[in-house]
Order: sequence, then C-alpha cells, then structure tokens
Amino acid sequence: MRLDRAVGQDKSPDLRASSEAPQPKVPENELENRIINLDKLTDALSSALKLAVNQPPASSEFHAIDLVSDLRLKVKASQQMFQLARLLEEPARTDVLSTVTVSIENLEAIIALEFGVELK
Repeated sequence: MRLDRAVGQDKSPDLRASSEAPQPKVPENELENRIINLDKLTDALSSALKLAVNQPPASSEFHAIDLVSDLRLKVKASQQMFQLARLLEEPARTDVLSTVTVSIENLEAIIALEFGVELK
C-alpha cells in the first residue's frame, strides 16, 4: 500500500461517468473474468489487512480497511448488475453492460492508485 503521496498532489484517477457515450463493446466473458478477479483481489486485500491489524491499527490502516470494505461492496454491486444485464433484452442489456464496464474500469483505476496493483 502506498502511503507516501505528497500533500497537494492530485493523483486521482480519471473516473468516467456512466452517462458518457457508450464504451466499445467488451466481450461478456472478459467482463465477467474482470469482476471475478476484482472480487478475489478485494478478498485477498481484506484478509491481508485483517492479519495486519492484530496490533493497534494506525489511522492509515483504518483508511485502508474502510477503502477495501467500500471496494468490496462496489465489486459485489457490479457483479449483481452484470447478472441483471444477462437477463435483459436489447437495448437495455447494452446500456447496463456499458455501465458495468465503466464501473469496473473505475474500480481498477482506484485499486491501481491506492494499492499499486495493476489489473490487466
């Protein structure tokens, strides 16, 4: 986990809103694999932080725990949206899959920024 960021530097990822123009179509199996990988990664991060918090945690560890909990919820929500999209018919299916794709890209950017883990 990188905690060496200088104060005042804006290193926030370029997060896209889901209302932007539809993204290029990502194959559903690739999107599903990315969601599964994010789920496994957030579980591993959560487990690692729980092991590290056996001593009194510092404020930066509380931030990391909150961040991982937030990421886990967002990954689960993306999983459920993806499952919902599979049940829909066109054009709603494409719209929901586009929203899920943008959400997954944003989650990957946040994980890369906060934890230094590149997902590709």
